[in-house]
Amino acid sequence: MATENNISEIEPLLNSGREKKVPAKDIVQVVSPYAVYVVIILMVGNILNQLCRFVLISTNQSMAQDLEFGDKECNVSNISALEHFLKENKINESSVQFCSWNDGARCDDKNLTEFCKWWYSGTGITYELLVGPLFMVVLSFTGIPVSLVSEAKSFNRKTILSICVFGWSIATLVTGWATQYWQVAIVRMMLALFEAPYLTFSSSLASCYFSKKHRSIVIATLQIGVFVGFGSAFLLSVLDEALGWRWTYWLSGIPGLVISVIIFITVKELKPHDKPITNKKVNIMETLRVFKSPEHIMLVLAMSVRNGSGFVFAYNINNYFHHYYPNYPTEIFMTWSPVVTGCIGTAIGGLLADYLSRRWGSAGRLLVVILSTFVASPLFVGALLTPPPGAFYWLLAFATLSELWLGVGLSVIIDISPKHTITSCLAVYYFSYTMIGGNLNVLVTPMTDAYGWRVTMMILIVGCLVTAGVLFSIVACLLIRKSSRTVSENNILNKSIFLNT
Repeated sequence: MATENNISEIEPLLNSGREKKVPAKDIVQVVSPYAVYVVIILMVGNILNQLCRFVLISTNQSMAQDLEFGDKECNVSNISALEHFLKENKINESSVQFCSWNDGARCDDKNLTEFCKWWYSGTGITYELLVGPLFMVVLSFTGIPVSLVSEAKSFNRKTILSICVFGWSIATLVTGWATQYWQVAIVRMMLALFEAPYLTFSSSLASCYFSKKHRSIVIATLQIGVFVGFGSAFLLSVLDEALGWRWTYWLSGIPGLVISVIIFITVKELKPHDKPITNKKVNIMETLRVFKSPEHIMLVLAMSVRNGSGFVFAYNINNYFHHYYPNYPTEIFMTWSPVVTGCIGTAIGGLLADYLSRRWGSAGRLLVVILSTFVASPLFVGALLTPPPGAFYWLLAFATLSELWLGVGLSVIIDISPKHTITSCLAVYYFSYTMIGGNLNVLVTPMTDAYGWRVTMMILIVGCLVTAGVLFSIVACLLIRKSSRTVSENNILNKSIFLNT
């Protein structure tokens, strides 16, 4: 009896090849207009989650100039006055050479401030701290305790989601009033504090409205918000140029206040008898015991490495193009391409994964991730070796294929985790791959100083993609082996029961 209970806790990892009939109540769940509405409103929340997170990439240069942080170089501030000064004093140097002399020492000379001025690029270790440890450490650690308390106390997930949206919107608004770098750093940590639980709880709640048959496409739909929010952040560079970085933050934070109220009023928590969970209480030790299995450990590593390449791309692709092609309007491409490729990629990935899972279970879902990862890697190499606009055509193909992975990966987590620990297991996964992968950005500055932007992007993005593909392949093999062993044990158990009767 104990064996049967334990087996029923986890979704089958490998199907027999025949589709199971979906119960009538599951069909109602799948086609319910309200269930679709819940997924859409949670996706909108995810769009704002990513928008408020990535607004920094569009405003970092103007913020750096105003607050004076990041890498700096001594530039000409008044070229006509400087040229007259050089001619009058018979100095045989160009204006650029004059200001850049001795690592910009003339920018610190009070007598020459009329001609030379420090220009802050918004890159360097201070920027990487904002997008890396200061943000990612808080983002990683917050999700686990919130999810454990929620499952232990049966807190309403929609209330938590509403509080999260309201909190990160306030943090975004407050950033617009910052006057020093340390204030930006503190508010950035506040932003991470409220953003951390959102994807865990939205994925958990949305999956309750649909059957396993449609799990990948539901989770993938939520992930569309990642790409729409990321692409919209590039569009904010236009707002930054027109109104300044402060107004950009203020206007980015306002929509979330409205959405938080809508989620609180209109989204319903499923009644206890409708939830696909048991009445067991969850504690941290029980959740961590789940992660003793080899497939969980390898999946954590695979998603951490894969997520790391995504974070490096998201926070540094704009800096890469500004470095090599400073006069090219990259925002024209980056405002729409992540949205288009992300939506297409996640949709295709979710549909393919759901289709393959009917025959091969979770291993079938992972097959989509493995193939897309290996095929996408050389496409990014092409983007790095080709100047714009050709580079962007490579990026279109790369992004479409590479973004098949996230919704599928989360679906596998739900598949292989005991049902009553799904929310806390998701939180542990978010902690792991955000803590490891999210902080990969700290390597960008020392590596670009040593090898340059192109080689750094190739190592941290292409290298991580290939490594993740290998790790996902190992996970698929482990799941197949475990499923085969479970089927054998069940056959022996059934034969024993038959003989005893």
